[in-house]
Amino acid sequence: PKGSMTEEQFHAEPCFDADEKFDRTAEPRHAYRRPPSLARRFWTSPFTRVVLSLAFIIVVIATASVGVNAWAAKDHLQRAEALVTVAKSQVSDGDYAALPGTFDQIHQHTIKARSLMGGRLWSMAEHLPKLGPNLITLRELTAVVDDTMAASEPLVALAPEFSHESLAPKDGKVPLEPFVRAADVLPQFAQQLPTLRAQLAAVPTDGAVAQLQDAKSKLMEIFDK
Repeated sequence: PKGSMTEEQFHAEPCFDADEKFDRTAEPRHAYRRPPSLARRFWTSPFTRVVLSLAFIIVVIATASVGVNAWAAKDHLQRAEALVTVAKSQVSDGDYAALPGTFDQIHQHTIKARSLMGGRLWSMAEHLPKLGPNLITLRELTAVVDDTMAASEPLVALAPEFSHESLAPKDGKVPLEPFVRAADVLPQFAQQLPTLRAQLAAVPTDGAVAQLQDAKSKLMEIFDK
């Protein structure tokens, strides 16, 4: 009959082989594919890549800026430390007249160092791993030193009045004015010492380098003397 399959055509058709293995996990040629998720599209978009690149550049610039400020602050603190040695020599030599000038130079360095450790970039850098704890310790130690210098300023200003020449008897009398002025200044300074010491004791050193930890220990020894 018309449309029927001949014997030759029947034998020519491919037959199903029961032993043949099929990959059941393979997707059909025309299978439906889900569109990429919103998160994937966000992270792979050109806009996101540009934003992340800019953010990385900003972080690098900010870190470099903080590093420059930290290095400059360290330089000021080292100069102040060198001037402390000069001040000690002036006291040992009885050169009290020169002491206020040296003290003022030291204070200017601590003020400058402290001013370099502020701002948003510095605050952001304090949250960075490894670097952050060192920045926090450096900033807070510098603040204690600068506050101590400010508290000592009225007392140091009286130093020239206690030179040998100033205390030499005049008309057979020892001038008492320097002692009277010192009696007014000393109690004010003494009242601030416990606060300054507590401020120093609260400076965190966990994660800070050994140099900063030693600096805190030396300052604590000075306060405890």
